[in-house]
Order: sequence, then C-alpha cells, then structure tokens
Amino acid sequence: RRIGYGRKWGILLTDRLDDKKFLGEKHEIESNFELLTPLGIRVSEPSFELPSSIQDLHETERLLAGERLSAGIPLILLHPFSSDLRKCWAMENFVSLIKKIKENAKANMAVIGSEGERGHAGELIAKTRLGIANLSGKTTLRTLCGVIRKSVLLIGHDSGPMHMAAGVGTPTVSIFAKFSGGPNPVRWRPWGAGHAVIHKDLKDLTVGEVWHH
Repeated sequence: RRIGYGRKWGILLTDRLDDKKFLGEKHEIESNFELLTPLGIRVSEPSFELPSSIQDLHETERLLAGERLSAGIPLILLHPFSSDLRKCWAMENFVSLIKKIKENAKANMAVIGSEGERGHAGELIAKTRLGIANLSGKTTLRTLCGVIRKSVLLIGHDSGPMHMAAGVGTPTVSIFAKFSGGPNPVRWRPWGAGHAVIHKDLKDLTVGEVWHH
C-alpha cells in the first residue's frame, strides 16, 4: 500500500487523500498524521521532542559561559529573521520590545540567527544600546537546540527556531504576518501548550512595519 496526497504522481498511490494543506485549515502535524487514517490509525494529540546529548549540553554551557550569560539569570532569546521577508516584524519594533523587557524583567537577552544574519543582529543590538548578546552564527544546529532549551522564552517569527523551541518545551511568542491561506498560525503555529501567537494580516501593515535588510 502506498498512501499519500493526491498530487505529484498521485496515480502511483493505492490510497489517495485530498491535499488541502494550502487552505491553512489544520496544523501541518495534524495533516501529516491524517496519512495514517487509511490504516485505521487515528492520533488525537500527537507529540514530539527534540533530544540533546550530554556533549551537546556541555558545548552549549561553554558557549553561554563564553558570552557571559549567567546560568543564574533567565535567558530570553530573540529571532527577528526569516527566509521570507514578508513574515518579518520591523527592526524598530524589536528595539522597542527589547527595551520594554529590560525595563520590566531581570533577564539576559540574546539574538540568534545564521552567520549571514549576524550583521543585521549587530545592527539591532546597537540600536538598543543595551547589553544584548549576539549569538548569530556562533551556534551549530545542536548547540542552537541546547541554547533554546536553556532559555525561558523565545520571541520570533514563523521559523525553524520557533519549531525547535516547541520541540524542547521552551515557550514562544510567535509573530505571524498572514499573506495567503497556507502560511498562517493555524497551519504553522508552534505545536503544544504554553505558546502565544500574534497574528496580523499583511495587507494591514504599512511599509514601515516590515523588516528591511
């Protein structure tokens, strides 16, 4: 038996399901588990977890210590980037958010991202004039997972780190800009409990509210 969605060579399948993912009516996880229904298997509350090895955790601790991110002070991460610029909140908004958090909470803060985003992260940090660590480009995939696990909160866009946070049980504040049926929080929100989603239609955003590299 070959089970799948009735698209892209669907004629080769023995069991075809209608592909309605693009409508954004269900979470991607729920849609994928629907592939089990022809076998009589139904999963009501699927769960998943990203593991970390002892070595990963040790490397993470060395990285955080090198950045003077004390284990005794809560760590809040910001990921203000996305491969799709239409999803991005304005840099000025992140600057204001960082200042507000610093005024109201005793916490370390760090920006995460790729090596290519390190310069943009530095620009953001410079605008805050606060002691924010720049971890962009300094993590491997494994140590990024460890850093997120060590954090109390991740704030960012619909992105890989957001889903990694959900996989290690770190709460997120996820910022979504809806610009079509598929890429919306119903389909792509962080899976599980303890997450907050902020969602605004792109058509309601002004040019100044969109991140410009």
